[in-house]
Amino acid sequence: MKYFRFLVVKAFIFSSFFSTQAHQSISFNMPSSNSFSENYQKKLSRNDALVLAYQNRKDLKSFTYARRANKNSEYAALANYLPQVQLGFQLGKTAPGELFNFVTEQEQLCPDSTSNRNSSFYISQLIYDGGSSILDYRIAKVGTKIIDNRRQDTKNIIRINVDSAFFETQKIILKKKFIEKTDKASKLFFDLNIGKNAVGFFNQAQWLSASAQYANDQSSIANYQYETQTAISSLQREIGVLVNPEEIDTCLDGITVFDLKPLEFYLHAAQRFRPDLKIQKHVIRQAKLQKKKFNRQYLPQLFAYADASDLKLGTYKSSSSRWTMGIDIRWSFDGLASVHASRQYENTEIEERLKKRDLELQIIKNVKETYYQVKTVINFLKVARFDLEQAIAQIKIRQKEFEIGAISPSDHAQALLSLESTKFNFDTLKIDVANTYQTLLFVCGYPKESNK
Repeated sequence: MKYFRFLVVKAFIFSSFFSTQAHQSISFNMPSSNSFSENYQKKLSRNDALVLAYQNRKDLKSFTYARRANKNSEYAALANYLPQVQLGFQLGKTAPGELFNFVTEQEQLCPDSTSNRNSSFYISQLIYDGGSSILDYRIAKVGTKIIDNRRQDTKNIIRINVDSAFFETQKIILKKKFIEKTDKASKLFFDLNIGKNAVGFFNQAQWLSASAQYANDQSSIANYQYETQTAISSLQREIGVLVNPEEIDTCLDGITVFDLKPLEFYLHAAQRFRPDLKIQKHVIRQAKLQKKKFNRQYLPQLFAYADASDLKLGTYKSSSSRWTMGIDIRWSFDGLASVHASRQYENTEIEERLKKRDLELQIIKNVKETYYQVKTVINFLKVARFDLEQAIAQIKIRQKEFEIGAISPSDHAQALLSLESTKFNFDTLKIDVANTYQTLLFVCGYPKESNK
């Protein structure tokens, strides 16, 4: 008798503890200050989240300044073909010094200091340098294209991360009803097990098994709030705005409506639109231009120049003016340093070509894998649709049985839980289909947005 009372009291305490934890876990405890709803009187959709991410992400904004900096490199390279001008002005005074008088053949001190003013003007125009300045301009221009494609690559990464975080948040929020049904069914079923154990229907092993199952259910319920906070935190990081779970749009209408084209379309699109592949092509182009530039370092440089100066001596009221015009030819030898630099970039070009080929093979693999994953999840969704229809038909039968008293409240709660589980599994698969399709677009470089 004492052992029986001990089990009943233990079960009551056990049930009360997990009931409290479950009640706390189902409620959302998220910050509301500076949240999305303060600026937008609507639910946060996936497109809204993407717009917010593009507006708030600092790593995306940084490319604006990187591009401006590289544009200055282009202008600096072209400046070598503009006239180079030097202006000079000197104003000085010479202290008295000793002079030799040829008439008296004696040395005498200059009676006055000598002041002078000298103005000079020099202009030169590059005519020929083997195209080095033009090559510098082309190298810088390719660098600008690399920055543009890196920006697009970052933008694509932000998009897929936002999509993944948003889809995961939708799953967690849609799980709330399932958690609530799990909590109710778990408590009813455990109460029933307590009664069975009280009247001796359970041995110790069966009772411990029922207790373990209840503890597992209640633990999942208690952890739901942490799953929610984790998902929301991830979404907030991607979009840069505080969001409450209640603000998330969980409508799944049309989420699986898309035109899945043949595999060859996505393979071709990936080769055409992947930003990282474009970056690799530009890096190869840059190495080729660098090699060409250093190969031309030993060609002479040709300048046209003009030089003029005007010198005035203040004491003797004398002046001297002159000007010069001509051609300036220059040639220098750097000890074969340019030859070695050219060979360095030749090897760099080969290295980058090999990397590009490996990237192409990796892209083909990723596209094929993701494409087949989309196909697989779509097939799972078709099966889940039939499971849901079957579960809906089954719950109608169980509902009538419950109304006439043929089944207990615990069995009815289990039936409702089974239906909710099937619904949640169906919604999860719909989200998985959409998420996997977005991943396919990502590994192809988002071809639908290539013209935006």
